[in-house]
Amino acid sequence: MTKFIASSILKASMKFEQSPSLSPENSFYQRALEKVNSYIKEIDPDLRSEIASFTITPNDPSAEKYTTFALKFFSVSKPKLNWTMEIEQNDNYINNRLENIIKKIYKEQLTQ
Repeated sequence: MTKFIASSILKASMKFEQSPSLSPENSFYQRALEKVNSYIKEIDPDLRSEIASFTITPNDPSAEKYTTFALKFFSVSKPKLNWTMEIEQNDNYINNRLENIIKKIYKEQLTQ
């Protein structure tokens, strides 16, 4: 299930980090980014993607901080065109579903 990162975080604060170092368990994001970079220019020549990490600090004092990753999309020519999304961490999703999801979100973002 793909979800926008903002909608998945409730009652927490987050700190964005650009170009994070990935641990082995988060290598799916690196593979997803490589796959996205193979077709992103066909969607829009000005569309870019990168990996972002977010340090989540829950408001609940008994909960620990944690880091989550997402793909961040933005356009160099259309400043309002941007979104951040989590991915399913499996090869089937990356190889067979991700491109269509990105195209769908891209079209939705253009109409906003």
